[in-house]
Amino acid sequence: TFFIGTFAEGAFFVFGANRAHNILHLATGIIGLYAGFSSNKRYARLFNQSFGVLYLSLSVLGLAFPGLLVTLLNAHSGDTIIHIVLGVALTYFGFRGQT
Repeated sequence: TFFIGTFAEGAFFVFGANRAHNILHLATGIIGLYAGFSSNKRYARLFNQSFGVLYLSLSVLGLAFPGLLVTLLNAHSGDTIIHIVLGVALTYFGFRGQT
């Protein structure tokens, strides 16, 4: 069921979903798990910094050109809100001082 849902198209609540969008989030999750469970804390910081900036950039694109992301990734306003929240959280934890 997991793999069928990953490659299926449709909508999940207010979130659009297509294959490219699902595969990008799956890849992001796998990279995040690797970075989080790595013995080197630098990987986790780098992941948070990189993907935080990426998600904030996606949210700016989603706000400025909503039709572009709908066409490419079937990303709607709900996705833009999630990208803002993720971007802020990831950027905060990626760029805050050493722990």
